[in-house]
Amino acid sequence: MNNVRVTYSGLIAFAVALSSVFTGLIFTTIVTRQLSVAEFGTWSLIGNIITYFIIGEGIITYWTVRQIARGEKIGRTTVYSSIVYSFLCIPIFLVIVFTIADTSNAILSSMILATILVPVYVINKGITAINLGTKPQVISYGIIAFEISKIPAGLSFVYFLQMGLDGAIFALLIANILKISIQIFLTREDIQNRFNLDVVKRWLKNSWVSMYSTFPDILQWLDILLYPIITGSVVGLAFFSVSNTIAFLTYHSNLISQGLYSKLLGGGKARHLQENFALVLYFAIPLLTTSIIFSKPILFLLNPIYQESSFVVILLAFKTFFFTLGLTLQTSLLAIEKIDLKENSTFSELAKSKLIFVPTIRYIKLGIYLAVLIILLVLLSAKNLPESELVTIWAALSLVVEVPFFIFVVFLTKKYIQFKFPISNFLKYLFASLVMTSVYFLTSNYLITYDSSIFKFLPPLLLQLTLCAAVYLGITYIIDEKTRQLFKSIIFEFRR
Repeated sequence: MNNVRVTYSGLIAFAVALSSVFTGLIFTTIVTRQLSVAEFGTWSLIGNIITYFIIGEGIITYWTVRQIARGEKIGRTTVYSSIVYSFLCIPIFLVIVFTIADTSNAILSSMILATILVPVYVINKGITAINLGTKPQVISYGIIAFEISKIPAGLSFVYFLQMGLDGAIFALLIANILKISIQIFLTREDIQNRFNLDVVKRWLKNSWVSMYSTFPDILQWLDILLYPIITGSVVGLAFFSVSNTIAFLTYHSNLISQGLYSKLLGGGKARHLQENFALVLYFAIPLLTTSIIFSKPILFLLNPIYQESSFVVILLAFKTFFFTLGLTLQTSLLAIEKIDLKENSTFSELAKSKLIFVPTIRYIKLGIYLAVLIILLVLLSAKNLPESELVTIWAALSLVVEVPFFIFVVFLTKKYIQFKFPISNFLKYLFASLVMTSVYFLTSNYLITYDSSIFKFLPPLLLQLTLCAAVYLGITYIIDEKTRQLFKSIIFEFRR
């Protein structure tokens, strides 16, 4: 069994994620307040396209995590392979950019400039895969560097120099370079081994498995690409992306499971999943609640023009909640599969494994979702339906498709792993979140003042967030033994 400490690395990742919520909120506020709706829509589109190439690197990173977690020395092979792959992506990125620009009102010049982000994002993915298999906490240190640096960079390029969307691109470039540098420095001993061409050949030989497994991640973001192509506008995309920024808060609870995959790969037991899933619930439920009750004030903070998207935030928050919990279970199912330990696994053996079965379920879900979405967008946009209604229907569809898939994954996990859904924990955390919600509605009218000045609006908003967090933590500490143990373990780690 490897020495990855699941709770330790998970808590570090989650603590960093929570701090990054604030730094990310500041950066996003800088961007949303300085960019027009069309510019922000283009900004969202750029991020979505780059995501495709990051996911496409799964042919490298998919096997990297599994092999390194099991003790194989392939760090340098991963880094060099990622560099080569990143530069192969650039011409493909440009082709996609020109294609989309011809069918929508996206800003072409900024999309071309965004080419400089492709190598840094792809290389970062390779470095992250190495650390995920050995020292997951190092990933968090890189995120700290990224989050801290992007605020002054954003202020410099976007706010003071008034470079708009181009300034935001330069800010992310600088922050990502620093993130990569920190991770390489902290994992330098893992990339001092020699480059192994045989490993690359093995990756290519089994690439159909990794591509089949990671391709659903590409399909998952295809809706953002389809919307401007079908409707011819990035305005609705801007509203959807802003709403998703808030709803994404719930996804941070998944970082508690950052080390679970490596732990199970290295011989971890079912109890590691059971304990970790309960911990994910502990953070996911209040984060879901926070996304819902704070949707209106955070939308106002980002830009008052987006305030009408409050209901969209709620729909996407619930969708993200079920997606996050399901992702933890899917990761566990993939980790307990041992077929790839065989040196010469046959096509038939791999095809029957969970490495193929789990992604197949996602293909079915995404196929249904995208097919229905395309039909709805084509029919409703032809009727000149307001974009606000289109975006609401889009968010509702994503939730409706996600729920039954999550239920199926729960039953599937129980079939292969001794797993019980922690209902008792769920009810306790739900109760504490309901009390937190009550406190919010009793105090928000006194604490939050909707002032157009960020400097007057943000401090009371942070005070309200702190109050709600304190209520949740206090109640769960009183009524839940696991929470008291968690607090004690955190204090113990700090003393170490």
